[in-house]
Amino acid sequence: MFFWFALSAFAGPHADWAAEMAQFPPSPRQSLADPTVPRPPPTPGPDRLVYGYQAYWDANLDTVPWDALSHLAMFNANVESNGTLTDTDRWDEAAYAVALGAPYDVKIHLCVTNFSTSSLTSLLGDPDALSTLEDALVQAVNDTGAHGVNIDFEGLPSSRRQEMVDFVIRLASKVDEVAVATPAVDWSDAWDYAVLSQHADLFIMGYGYHWSGSSESGPTDPLYAGDGTVWSSPWSLSWTLDDYLAKGADPARVIVGLPLYGYAYQTSSTDVPTPNLGSNGAVFMGSANLDAAVWGAKYEETSASPYFDGVGEQVWYPTVDSVEERVIYAVDHGMGIGFWALHYDDDDPLLWERVQAHTTPAGTTDPTESTPSTSSTHSDPLTTVDARVDPAAEEGCGCSTSGHYGWVSWMVLLPLFARRRR
Repeated sequence: MFFWFALSAFAGPHADWAAEMAQFPPSPRQSLADPTVPRPPPTPGPDRLVYGYQAYWDANLDTVPWDALSHLAMFNANVESNGTLTDTDRWDEAAYAVALGAPYDVKIHLCVTNFSTSSLTSLLGDPDALSTLEDALVQAVNDTGAHGVNIDFEGLPSSRRQEMVDFVIRLASKVDEVAVATPAVDWSDAWDYAVLSQHADLFIMGYGYHWSGSSESGPTDPLYAGDGTVWSSPWSLSWTLDDYLAKGADPARVIVGLPLYGYAYQTSSTDVPTPNLGSNGAVFMGSANLDAAVWGAKYEETSASPYFDGVGEQVWYPTVDSVEERVIYAVDHGMGIGFWALHYDDDDPLLWERVQAHTTPAGTTDPTESTPSTSSTHSDPLTTVDARVDPAAEEGCGCSTSGHYGWVSWMVLLPLFARRRR
């Protein structure tokens, strides 16, 4: 069984994260941004869409790379099948986000989610429920001063393809901006990319090509796969972008979402590919790069993907270089870029310098010019520490026997939700 069968078995990447993180209490959300934290001076900003998700479990507004973004989505309130919203307290800081983003012309979107196919079938088939939802979203936008809405419906049934389009068109007539999270692979032909991109920006969730339930270990966001690679499946970021264009999506309204995370797989071999014997969970970009420095970073050339082998596991993760390569690919296709999720990179200034190098008017598409700068205009993260992984103290890549979410559950209790394993 190839990994794409496993990919089709889960509702979606954001649904997977939300379900996992719902087990743990969120990091305390600040009621007001700290005015003493230095922030970068306002800049002209990106010349294309640069979209970041701010997850409620890691919602530090002080370390958002405001000067690198065009949009920030506050994830997430949920919508029930009757159109009522729940968990709207996760939007409590939206007004502060609007204020912080204003000097950089960053637009704030309120993200609303539903990850149940049966619930979406009921919701999108009920005009009264949709009217209730639309009214609630308009009210929330007005109350917070947000600039628009992000619709994240994962598991959309093909039977509601037209109703989804009609809903987005109506909503776009009532709020200034609408973005829609869309799949890397449309398994059931549920999404009308061409029409939707006439009324909304499409955030491709360009990850989950391999995930915890995959049959083999592999990259979360392979740039290439299929013919000419070691991967038997054709599904990859390049395939996805071609698919969107072939189906009529407007490239100027397409956002190529990139993961700032990866996955650790239990393995008995260092081969690539190799069977996934069980999941050790998701790994954040920041901590994974620290582990790779200890265990030895490797690179799978045919998919343009970094990985490393620990003790009994194989870990696939992003680096600054691999993210930059994907940014260049998206820009070359006339598309925007996005990230799930902000802060998973440990707020690395170098990452955002590289992003800006390809997305701002003064930027360059020459990666050799994107070098570390000691005079970065980014603010320093409040949680900067000199973190190191001691291989004598930690097994494998630093995972507990219960998997990477073992350390996530521990860290999520910390005041600032530190994203580095100690």
